[in-house]
Amino acid sequence: MVAKQRDMVQLSFLAHTRDVPDRIRLRDCGLGFAGQSADLSAGLITGVYGASAKQAALVAAARWTQEHQRAAGLNRVLMVDLNYRVDNFHLTREQARRDTVQETGWIHFDRIGAALRDELRDQWVEWIVRDTGTRRAAVADDSLVDLALKFPDCVAKTFQHEKAVRCIVHPVNPAIDPSIVLWAATLRYDKKRFEDASVRFLPHVQIQL
Repeated sequence: MVAKQRDMVQLSFLAHTRDVPDRIRLRDCGLGFAGQSADLSAGLITGVYGASAKQAALVAAARWTQEHQRAAGLNRVLMVDLNYRVDNFHLTREQARRDTVQETGWIHFDRIGAALRDELRDQWVEWIVRDTGTRRAAVADDSLVDLALKFPDCVAKTFQHEKAVRCIVHPVNPAIDPSIVLWAATLRYDKKRFEDASVRFLPHVQIQL
């Protein structure tokens, strides 16, 4: 596992492979999650965020590998760790507000000020009602976190709507095991912000950014 560097966040990505390859493209390692539309995720990549989520992802990956070890196609899941640089990193320790988002590009749904949370939630409800046919009353009492699990496409739409946002930390039901909830980080793909990428337990595998 890579060592955390100053002003960086450690993220992990999952690579579905056939056996152990010599090289992995980071763009192919995004964490898929239930309900995600591929056409909305162009230019974005999602990784696992936080120690407990990474441990749960490793357990899910081991289970998936065991279930698919005799498959003719992809039969392994490898974890790729890297450091992601965040501008004005110290401000991410505060609850996200409009001003801190402008400085950092960072929103964590479990660390967000009430005004910004309510603003995003209202926008999401508008998208959900407009694009999915869901009745407004059906989501009237849902929190932003609840909506992220039920309507994950709204994460990608937020990047289109909020140009200052570079990374959103949010919960997902991962495709590798939709029965669990992980905290994930979806970010604009910007390789200038990536450092120290390596495959966990397999440092000889090269990572192509």
